[in-house]
Amino acid sequence: MYTLFRVLLLIWIVVFLVISCVPALTGNAILGAAGLMTGVILFIPWLAGVAILGCLVWFFNPRR
Repeated sequence: MYTLFRVLLLIWIVVFLVISCVPALTGNAILGAAGLMTGVILFIPWLAGVAILGCLVWFFNPRR
């Protein structure tokens, strides 16, 4: 489970960055503005997801 939650956390972070930043970096003004607004709207749910997945990673971390 630990590895699964780590992979999900990585995917969660990367997908958010792709959705919110890549359209602006490609130079398309309309897609860039839409991506930026999507990033602003989804920031709080994304932040909650990072916190939840981070807690799950910490909880399922195998003890040594």
